[in-house]
Amino acid sequence: VHTARGPLYPAQVEPLFDIHPEVRRTALVGSGPAGRQKPCIVVEPVDPRRLEEEGECRRLARELREIALRHVHTAAIKTFYFRAALPVDVRHNAKIHR
Repeated sequence: VHTARGPLYPAQVEPLFDIHPEVRRTALVGSGPAGRQKPCIVVEPVDPRRLEEEGECRRLARELREIALRHVHTAAIKTFYFRAALPVDVRHNAKIHR
C-alpha cells in the first residue's frame, strides 16, 4: 500500500492484527490513488456469525484500532472491513489478490 508517508507491507502490518483472539486472518489493502492510498484492514473473524451483530463489529473494530495505535507504522489505520472469508488459493491456503 503506497501511502503519503511511504509504503506499508502486509508482512509488517497483518501480524499485528492476526494475534487478536477473534481474528482468523487479515489483509492490508489500500484505498485511493497510489502514493496517497489510505491503508485499510480486511478482517476474517474466527466466527463469521459474529458479523451479523453490528455491535460486535464495532467492538472488534475499536479493539483493532487500539492495536493500530500502539505502532507508529499502523497508527493511520482507521478503517476495518469485515468479511466471512478472504479469498485464498486452494492449494496453499494463501491469500490471493493482495
